[in-house]
Amino acid sequence: MNTKLGSATTRLFRVEDHIGVGPYQNRKGSVVDDEPTPHHHPMLYEELDAAVECTGVGENGSVCRPRYAFDSLDQLYRWFDTAERVQLRAHGFKIAVYEVPDDAWRGDAYQAKFHYCDSSRVEEIEIEIRLEGRE
Repeated sequence: MNTKLGSATTRLFRVEDHIGVGPYQNRKGSVVDDEPTPHHHPMLYEELDAAVECTGVGENGSVCRPRYAFDSLDQLYRWFDTAERVQLRAHGFKIAVYEVPDDAWRGDAYQAKFHYCDSSRVEEIEIEIRLEGRE
């Protein structure tokens, strides 16, 4: 379920630290995240790039790159199991909530990809520790 705000924006959920860095696996891998890399979700990787042009420059003048997130908290909690969520909390990660224009993101059943430069971080929430089988 997407959290739509009016007809122009959607809220996306991303696990990251206080400076916006996530624990997500890259080509080198990650201790916490053992899901496939975004490059193994070609629909997301290619479709957003073809459909949406990023503004190219972030608030601090850095190059804008797409980021990965989830279009619901349920989707996020399916991605990270209980043991992983315990590790994430122990390392200071939280859930950042981004408001993203509807034309600046794409998603599938697993994750979403969005243009960071076109979005606003609007909230930060604690990662819940849910017991397996009760999710």
